Formats: sequence, structure tokens, C-alpha cells
Amino acid sequence: MGVISDEHCALLEQRRIAAGRRATVNEISQTYSRLDEDGMSPLILVPNLAQCSAINSAMLLQTGNTVHCLDAIDTLDTIVCKQLMPKVEAADKKINDDDTRTAGLEK
Repeated sequence: MGVISDEHCALLEQRRIAAGRRATVNEISQTYSRLDEDGMSPLILVPNLAQCSAINSAMLLQTGNTVHCLDAIDTLDTIVCKQLMPKVEAADKKINDDDTRTAGLEK
């Protein structure tokens, strides 16, 4: 768990891209590029995994390089013996249902 000061919190509020609504991927990537060109070291904070994925995809497209997608499929039955499967499935479900991994926001 981390703590930030009131001053740092105010600074983050001041640098927020879109107040009162979620910033679009385009707004985020344009702001990042502008800050990067100005010699700053921008950091993108997003509230959930879905938006993180969208931002990552947009930023990769901006590079102009070919993006190769490699799909990885987690299948528990390929790495776990059948006797342990119920325990592993229960632990996997608990992790997937854990809202603390997305700051309590939607997945």
C-alpha cells in the first residue's frame, strides 16, 4: 500500500487529462507523446486492465513498427494433475474475482 502527500495528490489532479470523465485513448496517447517530446518522463495511470490494454495497443501502433500478436491461452489442465485441479480452479477463480487487482473498478 502506498501513500502520497496532499501536494502530490493536487499535482496529479492538475495533470489529469479529462476531469469528470474517462479520457479517450486518443487523448491519452496524444498527451503522452507531447510530454515525451518535451523531454518529460510521462507515466500513464489507468483504472483497469481493459483500458491498460487499449492504451498499450494504441502506443504500439504509434511506433510505426509491425506488431506481432502472440496469443497465450492458460489452460490449467495442461500443467496441473487431476487430483489438484479442484484446488487450483478455486484459487484461480478467487484471483479472477478479486476486485483489488483493478482498484475496485470494472475489469
